[in-house]
Amino acid sequence: MLFAAAVYLGCILSPPSLMDDVDAVQAQIARNMLSSGDWVTARLDGVAYLEKPPLIYWMIAASYKVFGFHDWVARIPIALSSIALCWLTAAFGAWALGLQQLMELTSDLRVGQHASLPELRRAAQGHLRVLSEILLAPDPGDSVP
Repeated sequence: MLFAAAVYLGCILSPPSLMDDVDAVQAQIARNMLSSGDWVTARLDGVAYLEKPPLIYWMIAASYKVFGFHDWVARIPIALSSIALCWLTAAFGAWALGLQQLMELTSDLRVGQHASLPELRRAAQGHLRVLSEILLAPDPGDSVP
């Protein structure tokens, strides 16, 4: 997981500039928030932009404040949020299933270049069956009348 995080964070340093309209809009709104000091109303070209919740703009503006105005800085909050979500999912899986069972379930998810669609479908159905048996199993402490 650390290797994947390092690769993911390393890739934010060399992507193309903010050419995607969504990335560019989010970056510009965050820049406007930081320069105007108005952290409540998101504005794009002076017009209130209220279609999205402001958390992403706040995170990008905070990273701008720390690292300066660069294209790669606008991607840091999304990258860190994605890594945190992976860690949270792994922690939840370890809590819900136990670490050993989680490792057994995820060991089959490595997909090689020779895997066919029917093989992937069978593997996914097997994982769903095992997960449903685990999650729907009665609690050993519950008594059945």
